[in-house]
Amino acid sequence: LARIQAETYGTFHSVWRVQAQIKRCFDSRYVQGFVGPCIASAFVTNVIESEYLGTNNNIDRELSAVLGGFEAFYVYIFTVELSFNFVSNFFWVFVKDAWNYLDALVVAVSWVSLALPEGGVGTIKVVRLLRVFRVIRVIKRFKSLRRIVKALLASVIPVSYSLMLLLLATAIFAVVAVDTMAEDEPVEFAGSPR
Repeated sequence: LARIQAETYGTFHSVWRVQAQIKRCFDSRYVQGFVGPCIASAFVTNVIESEYLGTNNNIDRELSAVLGGFEAFYVYIFTVELSFNFVSNFFWVFVKDAWNYLDALVVAVSWVSLALPEGGVGTIKVVRLLRVFRVIRVIKRFKSLRRIVKALLASVIPVSYSLMLLLLATAIFAVVAVDTMAEDEPVEFAGSPR
């Protein structure tokens, strides 16, 4: 039994050591410095594709092929990056981070978009449009940007309360204005019941 436990520990120890090496590699400046510009250039590619190809039926085949090649390159890069992220943060660390769900969704949508035929209508165009959200992944790369997004999301409810208070005050003043001015300006308030 002790021999089996020692062999099992040795196997897990080797796996953990490899996982730690993959995590160090994944978190390095070089890898993150490569993935960040890939995200930005994928966004620029999507902008170019939307601008030049758009809804125009006279699609430039050469430009479409070049942009398709770039799109395939980005999908492969992001798939490898997501895989390394999954392996280096296996399992609970990966699952607990909500940004990883966004990454997985974006990569899945990119694969679906890559598998769909060119052109298309309806659902196909919506799926291709969702590729633009890859640029949101940049937020994950920068802690200061992530902090700003978290603060903005945390302020949504207090700002909505302020908006409700503003709407209530506007409604009160509207009722008071109609009541006080309806008799003096009958033409302006012709639709108000009196």
